[in-house]
Amino acid sequence: MIYLNLKVGDKKINLKKDKKLRIEFAQKFRKGDRIYNGVLDSINQITWVDDKETYISFPVFDSVVTRQFGGVETYKNKIISIDSLDYYSQLNIDMLSDDATSELDYLNWWDYPSILISDLGWINVDKIIKPDAIISYELNLNQSDLDNVSTYLIYQDLNSFISDYRQPNNLKFTDIPLKNETSLVVIAKKRKDIFTNRILLNANTTGQLEIELKKTDSTDLVKLLKK
Repeated sequence: MIYLNLKVGDKKINLKKDKKLRIEFAQKFRKGDRIYNGVLDSINQITWVDDKETYISFPVFDSVVTRQFGGVETYKNKIISIDSLDYYSQLNIDMLSDDATSELDYLNWWDYPSILISDLGWINVDKIIKPDAIISYELNLNQSDLDNVSTYLIYQDLNSFISDYRQPNNLKFTDIPLKNETSLVVIAKKRKDIFTNRILLNANTTGQLEIELKKTDSTDLVKLLKK
């Protein structure tokens, strides 16, 4: 994930219409990865919006020019849909000599394609995972007069979480995705005090969720989030 902003002096500027910027991520691309643009709401929570059509600039093996240069392997940049990445990667491998293929297998340079973007701001490369279940529930907390409530859905083995910041009178959650072992962490603030709890969700989790919040400190909070 990156944040990209362009300025002339103090004035923020955007790319020209129909122009794209080429960027590269340090992380290896996985099958199903796409580009998502971050949209901030009034309290700076990010909603990720699918770019729909992710295009990349990819060096495709040019057999004609390679023959013209006596076998010196030559490439030309081609704009392709990211859905075609596997196809063109394999095509390059099939066209190369055994020695060159062994070298490319070691480098795996096709795993880090150049992405073409037209929107600035928060940019994320990720993929959609089909959930095991979708649930809805409402939190019923044992503490009153809370200032605010934050929830975190933590997905084991996915290195992922979803955060949500709420007012205490708005604790209905709908269409919550579950995948593998999914934990719900509730963190509530009342003046200078912090109250927390963590529960495991499953496909049968519906209706009113009774959450017994316990007063905690920052050390215990870190332990709770790292479980």
